[in-house]
Amino acid sequence: MDAQPTGPMAPPKPDADGNYDSPALRALGKVWEAFLEEQAGPGDVIGVIAKIGDFAYSQLRLLEKQVEDGVSNPDEEAFSLIFEAFEILLEGCEFLALEFAEEIPEDLEVPPDGFFLYGYDLIQEATNQMMRGHTLAMEHIEAMADVNCPFCEQVNSRENTKCDKCGRPLMTAPLEDSGHAVDLVERQGLEKRSPGGGAAADEGLTKNYMLTAELLERWKAGSADAEELEKHLDQMENGFLGHLGETKQHEQMIKRAPAAKRAALMEALEMTRQGLNLSLDAIEKMRLAFDNEDDRYLFFGLTDLEEASRVLVDAYWANKEAAK
Repeated sequence: MDAQPTGPMAPPKPDADGNYDSPALRALGKVWEAFLEEQAGPGDVIGVIAKIGDFAYSQLRLLEKQVEDGVSNPDEEAFSLIFEAFEILLEGCEFLALEFAEEIPEDLEVPPDGFFLYGYDLIQEATNQMMRGHTLAMEHIEAMADVNCPFCEQVNSRENTKCDKCGRPLMTAPLEDSGHAVDLVERQGLEKRSPGGGAAADEGLTKNYMLTAELLERWKAGSADAEELEKHLDQMENGFLGHLGETKQHEQMIKRAPAAKRAALMEALEMTRQGLNLSLDAIEKMRLAFDNEDDRYLFFGLTDLEEASRVLVDAYWANKEAAK
């Protein structure tokens, strides 16, 4: 058997039966054991199931959005394995919940060990399939870390500018085009500084923020309705979730960047994640306006979105500086 990698990059290992562990499986096992020992009630178990189901649903939405935006290819084996795994995860949650259902569909046969254990096995199947998908994805990332010399076919590290064997220049992409926070200028609408270095009136804000502020002004004036506002919030949320998902791949790419740049690039990436999470929180606060029928939440959320946009712009410039 080949030696397993060690250290922070070492992949998870399966047990003797070839099964992988996951936070969902651990949470389900813990609450089910507490339920059997009468230390937890049906509501506690259903609460855990609901959280897992919500997570699977949100991830499916994210993956669908990535396909829609052209970020991911649904025909790639790794993507399809992961997408199907989340579908199996949702199916498993449905069976888990049937353990506490008052009525069972007549055409549904009760599994010998009960619905919970049957659903748990589906969650295990989903976890194993997800690991296969992630393994393929990581192999793809590893392959991207190397580049073949077009002159002598020598395999070089992507951070090389010249071939190790023949010394000729390599066609490698610059760091600032690798999909880090810099790409948010075009894809998420960050305002650029003027060529002369002067500060524009809206410097430090994103176009997302500016568009949202303009839309709320129209909302106050009665020229924008709730449907238009909710659609705008949905579009922003999908965009932020998509970028947040991509940061995992960006982190792996940064680990293959020249050592002198890694710390600064990672700091910029963490700042990007912070800005994206703050943006998502701001959107959730704005949605409270519809749940509570209180328009003030729209403007409370806008204030939070302004702070988030400044963090994203700072992340952009930090990344650009680190990638020089």
